[in-house]
Amino acid sequence: MDIIRVSNLKKNYKSNIAVNCVTLNVPQGAVYGLIGLNGAGKTTLIKAITGLIKKFEGSVEIAGVKWGRTGYRNNFAFLTEQFSPHRYLTGWEYLAFMWKLRGVPPDKQKAVAVCNEFGFDVALLDKKTGEYSKGTVQMLGIIQAVCSSAQLLIMDEPTAGLDPLARAKFKTGIAGINNAGHSVFLSTHILHDIDTLCTHIGILHRGQLLFNGTPAYLKERHGTENLEAAFLTEIGAAA
Repeated sequence: MDIIRVSNLKKNYKSNIAVNCVTLNVPQGAVYGLIGLNGAGKTTLIKAITGLIKKFEGSVEIAGVKWGRTGYRNNFAFLTEQFSPHRYLTGWEYLAFMWKLRGVPPDKQKAVAVCNEFGFDVALLDKKTGEYSKGTVQMLGIIQAVCSSAQLLIMDEPTAGLDPLARAKFKTGIAGINNAGHSVFLSTHILHDIDTLCTHIGILHRGQLLFNGTPAYLKERHGTENLEAAFLTEIGAAA
């Protein structure tokens, strides 16, 4: 079964075609990485999948539920690229707000376990988020998404602002929750993270999906062990 199905999705902004007839399937249990240059249409595609964009052509399903149907948003948790919690809330207050928003009971024990898995100091949850560094704010966003218990996590540039240690802990944490049965769909510019973390990747270029498969196959296709070189060759061939 596919956790995400996108069929012939097209989104225009006036005369600009941001996403052009994209069709992709994300298998359940996958860690799927969406990559592309700035302006390729990645954020637009993610906004359409998550329902932040309401007018587009084509169709989207998550866990078999079509976009717009009752229960669609219950199947995923989303971390936006510009994540910014209210600065006067403590970390615990923010998590409590998100639990209430999703209609699920608070689970502090799980939150502590998730923090430990991602290398996030639990003591920081007692502090106001306005005192956090950029990387700590970003990690809180990751923690709240994982604590949602949703079967699918959708993350737009989740490692933005994370230092190398935090990025390493992020990858370990994502691998752990993936092994526990969660599917993950993320975008990032850091191709090394994609190569070491993702089971499947998609390359979006000028609004079109050029490649949809495994990192290993993309590298084999272009005769290289370097994912960045394979990616650049892929988009260069289509330029």
